Amino acid sequence: AFYLSLIVGTGAQNAQFIMTLFAIVSMDTTLFAYYYFWRALLIIRRKARGDESVALHSQAMAAGTFYTMTILFQRPMQMIMIVVRRCVLMTAWLLPESWAFA
Repeated sequence: AFYLSLIVGTGAQNAQFIMTLFAIVSMDTTLFAYYYFWRALLIIRRKARGDESVALHSQAMAAGTFYTMTILFQRPMQMIMIVVRRCVLMTAWLLPESWAFA
């Protein structure tokens, strides 16, 4: 998603700014997930504190999984925003032309 946000064209509305923000959020999410999964692997390999290491490994895996699952929150929010935008645009057609900016 990060690569596509920066490299692929942004359509007729030229939404470069929004796509750049999305790319930053995607990169942040990816780096957090990568960091916690990598730390979990190192913790379980070393097991420096025995059972406490296993518990810490579980917490790091849960954090990494959480960051990979943020897309489950993002997609419904994206759909809601698309529907709200569409409703606002449709409502604008109903307003009288005298309300338009000069």
